[in-house]
Amino acid sequence: MAQRILVVDDDRQIVRLVQSYLQQAGFTVLTAYDGEEALHAIRREKPDLVVLDLMLPKRDGLEITRIVRGDDTLAVTPILMLTARVEDVDKLIGLELGADDYLTKPFNPPEVVARVKAILRRSSGTLKPAAIVQIRACGSIWIGTLRRSTIARSI
Repeated sequence: MAQRILVVDDDRQIVRLVQSYLQQAGFTVLTAYDGEEALHAIRREKPDLVVLDLMLPKRDGLEITRIVRGDDTLAVTPILMLTARVEDVDKLIGLELGADDYLTKPFNPPEVVARVKAILRRSSGTLKPAAIVQIRACGSIWIGTLRRSTIARSI
């Protein structure tokens, strides 16, 4: 059974983009577009992880995080904050309230997928990363081929 990720953002284009990348990575994706919808979905569906915007109508992401972390039945649910709030104080508040990771917009969709996978590995106790099938050097560029994607890095 595929792991279920709840993506919460009031921007439907962002939800569709993140949903598409997560589905390509093999996850089942649930969606919500405001804080109330998000809380209902978290309580009803018990997702394996929540990708959560901070600036939401009805209830903001910080309030949702406080509620989730304060509920014994939900407190272990991993939360990745994905938000336009880029100030250090916002990041610190989000992480101190209980977010497992914090990523700012604009973002790289494959990085969102990689962070979701990393958080899920840590939360499940499986710290083994995805296997790198092949690594090649081409001058100052390293190319690593993972099971489903290629990563290139210049050094």
